[in-house]
Amino acid sequence: MNSKQLELFVAIAEAGSLSRAAIALHRAQPILSREIRDLENGLGSPLFHRTGRGVVLTESGRRLLPRARRILDELAQAESEARSYGPASLTSATIAMPTTLGRTMLGPLTSAIYEQYGHIHLHLLEGTSAPIVEWLMARRLDVAIFYDTVMMPLLSTEQLCEETMYLVASAKAPRLPPTVPVSELERLPLILPGPLEGLRLLVEVVAAQAGIRLNVRIEADAFNSIRLLMEAGHGYSVLPYAAVQAELERGVLQVAQLVEPEVKRRLVLATCPARLSASSLNELVRLLKSVMQKTMTSPPLVEAN
Repeated sequence: MNSKQLELFVAIAEAGSLSRAAIALHRAQPILSREIRDLENGLGSPLFHRTGRGVVLTESGRRLLPRARRILDELAQAESEARSYGPASLTSATIAMPTTLGRTMLGPLTSAIYEQYGHIHLHLLEGTSAPIVEWLMARRLDVAIFYDTVMMPLLSTEQLCEETMYLVASAKAPRLPPTVPVSELERLPLILPGPLEGLRLLVEVVAAQAGIRLNVRIEADAFNSIRLLMEAGHGYSVLPYAAVQAELERGVLQVAQLVEPEVKRRLVLATCPARLSASSLNELVRLLKSVMQKTMTSPPLVEAN
């Protein structure tokens, strides 16, 4: 039994099924099944009952779960305490954030870090929230920013801010009013990520609450693909203002705030304390928050004609 097996065991127990855990961790389900089977063989006892709807903990599993959580917490704390005696100066840092946020954050953040730590080695990653959570779980990151629309097993997060979501279209499309009810999404051809991505899940939930079905014409997981398809007039999308601010200023896209209800999503921050000293990690988080406060601008007020 090792810490990686315990992490997977806890993630599956919290998800309630191997398939949901595989999606959350971005791991192949057969690999998870094999690793859990190896753990069960090593312990000489089954940990889950397999059912048609997922998995249920056996008596052995129920007894192991709280102990596994405590062991993982103790390991993280021990690594953090050991590293807290390391050098306070940052020599390297790995940071991940959503592509839509990176458009406005990465430049100012890099400048702020190099202004204080001129010889640091930076590794900057962008992606959707699901792989960012996977990278963090695999301890490949020091700091991660992502949207809380994905499962976050074993992660402690801190809310940073909320982003208001907008309907976005080509500037060549019919002129959008300042606000658009969510119910209007039913009649518009939409360009959205696939059904497992956080943005798609958010819009699907809001649509269900409004009693409508989305008209998804094109599925595109990459933000740049969505942007280019919108500019070419192939449909509408739902994005935060900052993600398309440059295109709005160039006059190639237009936006309308979604209302009835307003659509928002939360940006959260999580860290991996096992990689940096406590003082270095705290300083990195401080710099990141400071840059975010300066770069997360509100959209200008739009007056109806």
